[in-house]
Amino acid sequence: MIEIRHLQLLQKVAATGSLSAAARELGFSQPAASQQMRALERSVRTPILLRNPGNTTLTEAGEILLQHAEEVLARLALAKKEIAAITNLESGTVRLASFPSSSATILPRALSMVSQQHPGVHFTLVEAEPPESLSLLRQGSCEIVIGYTYRRPLETEPQGLLRIPLCDDPLHLALPRGHRLAGKTQPVSMNQLRRERWIAGCPRCRRQLVETCQDAGFEPDIAFSTDDYLAVRSLVSEGFGVALLSGLMLSSVRLGTLELCAVKPAPVRAISAYTTPALAKVPAVRATLEALATISRKLRAEGGPGPLPVSG
Repeated sequence: MIEIRHLQLLQKVAATGSLSAAARELGFSQPAASQQMRALERSVRTPILLRNPGNTTLTEAGEILLQHAEEVLARLALAKKEIAAITNLESGTVRLASFPSSSATILPRALSMVSQQHPGVHFTLVEAEPPESLSLLRQGSCEIVIGYTYRRPLETEPQGLLRIPLCDDPLHLALPRGHRLAGKTQPVSMNQLRRERWIAGCPRCRRQLVETCQDAGFEPDIAFSTDDYLAVRSLVSEGFGVALLSGLMLSSVRLGTLELCAVKPAPVRAISAYTTPALAKVPAVRATLEALATISRKLRAEGGPGPLPVSG
């Protein structure tokens, strides 16, 4: 029978390249580690390790088993985290993953609200875009993700997670001053942009731009690609191209010499918070989710990203 300790040992051997080093990290004796590895090899009826002088590697069967072991151990870590968190009540740490423009707008105000009401709750933050941020949640590396899905082209919501809608974040056309379309009061048709050079963002943003342009009957001429919002702003300001910029991002940076126009059809991304159903029952996590929803409503009232009813 394959046991969890066997999979943990296999993972450590793959990471350290040594059965003895793996045993030390796990607190086993060398004989105990060897015995466990022999038991694992008997269970799968094939050698798992290749023992070479100074280095231990995995056989082909070992590599296959390692892939499944890492999935099993990640799921187990998530389960342990969810169970432990339920008993944590109002104390402890809530770990978040968020994309940059949310980290600069929605998140700080929401965390400040929770901290004022629950001083015992602490936070950590890593910046990550979906789907990487959602993988962190599934692996048990965070409790809450702030992410987004595009409404055009329509993206499906991630399965198996609890989603709390926060707001719609419309994209705006950014132009340099003096551009032929600058100053228009009516939305600019995507058709009018077929001869423009474009500045694109992250891979998902780039796909959204490409598909939106394709819907309008042309392939965009992407001259620059960068995830740095300040770089996008500067490149557009200097006339190197046009870009689609999110409302959240525009609310957190100075426009400088940019001109903004609405476009039709209007590209929109839906901003949401994600967690697991079990973690949503944890008081600290629940309070953070409620604060995110409250701040999103306030941002809409202040003229921020477009309206979207908030629901559980």
